[in-house]
Amino acid sequence: MINVRRTVRWVGFGLLGLIVAAALLAAQTWYAKPLSIDWFYTRTFMRYAVDNPELLTQIRLLEPVGIHRHNAKLADGSIAHANEEFARLEHDYATLHRYDASGYTGEDRLSYEIFDYFVGMAVRGKPWRFHDYPVNQLFGIQSELPNLMTQAQQVNDATDAEDYIARLGQFPRRLDQVIESVRFREANGVVPPRFVVEKVIAQIDDFVATGPKRNPLTVSFKEKLAGIPPQKMDSATRAELASRVERAVELSVIPAYAKLAAYFETLRPRATRNDGAWALPDGDRYYQYEVELNTTTTMTADEIHKTIVELEEEMLLAADDLRFEYAAKLRDEIKSLRRELETLGAA
Repeated sequence: MINVRRTVRWVGFGLLGLIVAAALLAAQTWYAKPLSIDWFYTRTFMRYAVDNPELLTQIRLLEPVGIHRHNAKLADGSIAHANEEFARLEHDYATLHRYDASGYTGEDRLSYEIFDYFVGMAVRGKPWRFHDYPVNQLFGIQSELPNLMTQAQQVNDATDAEDYIARLGQFPRRLDQVIESVRFREANGVVPPRFVVEKVIAQIDDFVATGPKRNPLTVSFKEKLAGIPPQKMDSATRAELASRVERAVELSVIPAYAKLAAYFETLRPRATRNDGAWALPDGDRYYQYEVELNTTTTMTADEIHKTIVELEEEMLLAADDLRFEYAAKLRDEIKSLRRELETLGAA
């Protein structure tokens, strides 16, 4: 009996030791330099994902294991949080270089160089972190949020429906943070061009003009409810949930969008020109940074333009030499495009 008790006690101590060791290893992996660079990559992605509930909704990695509360949340879009994220990015970049990469080969080397390049370029862009337009006519948050709700967010049961409604309730906070973000840029001389301001206002006006009942967020939710089998949700529950969504759109979403539109109206007097990136503070260096970020070249904008013009002439000469039947049309189209670009630049 004594031996059994002693054995049980030592087994208990052993298990406790394993638990403590695992906890220490987990703490080091999450808060310090992970022992493995693969763990470091995983930690970096996990931290980013945890901070971006919208991303988690889109990739749907957690729903199969019963985790779904992220579908009720929207990310923190405040300037303070953006600064925290960038500080963490700088820390991750420094941590990457604490690994000895001299022996990496094959996929290990490729992974290291890809991470080093993309994170390094982001860190290098620190002076121009707020030179973008978070609200714009192509992919601004005013369209991204409805797209998230209508295209990515699933409603397969009552729990999903509650998450949908809860997320609608976060629209005012999120759009207030967007206004804070655009106002911060405005104070630092980064104002969207006139055509961006005008088109964003038109988009928002169209979005709120439908009213809560015909708003895409309401219509899409009802369509999602209709796809739930009758045995999983009765008609009374469907009607009650649909009514709550309509009310959330009326009381939370539409006023938040109206507030954003009202702020953009105040930008109209300042957004008097359709200037490019060069017109922003430190615009020439910012433009050069974007060229290098989005291409594989370190050529300047003038060098790129000169190269393109030379290529155009070579193509047209080759078409003429071959008596290409569309050569004349191609010349006309190139001239027309140049005129349009010159008009836009002079506007």
